[in-house]
Amino acid sequence: MDKNKVNLNEIFNEKEFNHLKNQYNRQIEMESSFLSEKINLVNPDDFKNQIDFQFYKISTPAFTEDGVYCLVYWEDVCHVDCGGGGFFVYERDEEGIWRRFLTKYLWMS
Repeated sequence: MDKNKVNLNEIFNEKEFNHLKNQYNRQIEMESSFLSEKINLVNPDDFKNQIDFQFYKISTPAFTEDGVYCLVYWEDVCHVDCGGGGFFVYERDEEGIWRRFLTKYLWMS
């Protein structure tokens, strides 16, 4: 499989997409104590009037029912005129280690 040309619907069927989507409909709260000391939780509105900034938005991971794949939406927002976003798809290997299987870009500016 050429990972550069694969579509998400080649990995997930409609039932799996619905299962993933339902997980994103739930709201969670995260405490900063769960994060590395190099990561801070911020409000993107705090950057509205700044010219030089960069932050990342990362969704809650959503898992397929069989536990083989994990889907994470991400955005990289930098300055006022650049950024990008898409999905990371992770696959759990035989040893139970999650490895990035696919990066699917959805937008870039």
